[in-house]
Amino acid sequence: MNRPDDKTLERWMDGALEGEELRQVEAWAETHAGELEQLMSWSDTSKLIKQSMSADTEPPYPDFFNTKIRQAAVGHHDEPMVAQKAPSLWQRFSWIIAPAALAGMAVCFYVGTQIHSDTPSSGSTAQTGEVYIPQRGVTAEISQAGEITVISLEGLEDIPDTLDIAAGETSIGISPRYLAKVDRDNLY
Repeated sequence: MNRPDDKTLERWMDGALEGEELRQVEAWAETHAGELEQLMSWSDTSKLIKQSMSADTEPPYPDFFNTKIRQAAVGHHDEPMVAQKAPSLWQRFSWIIAPAALAGMAVCFYVGTQIHSDTPSSGSTAQTGEVYIPQRGVTAEISQAGEITVISLEGLEDIPDTLDIAAGETSIGISPRYLAKVDRDNLY
């Protein structure tokens, strides 16, 4: 037998059915005990609501009200309920990342401008007369006239007149980097 409609089941629970209808509903109830139990809880809820409210008072939006109560009693929901996870500590304070990064960069910039290096700068090298020379046998002489500083290197080959520095030429031979180890040792 098919499931009786809600009104017939309500009348059966209230004891208002007789005859053939009563026998059909009872036959259905014997085979559908689980669903009947849910309907009974709905009936109990319905009776409690009727007792607590006066007959002339109608709840606001009665169709919606009745549908939600029936869904709660029977256990049918249109959409599954998903528990919301509480946001993590990182998610709660994610808004502070950009201002903190900006403040950190500002502090690093300020500290960087305040640090004075203990290594001599190029101006102090010229004043002390020390010049780093990567090749052996080369000497340097520094002379200053006002704001002009001249460094004379002795022991290097002269730059040939054929080298066109303005055209981008930077050397007359092979770079020391590409020379064999024996040739590099002789060069320096």
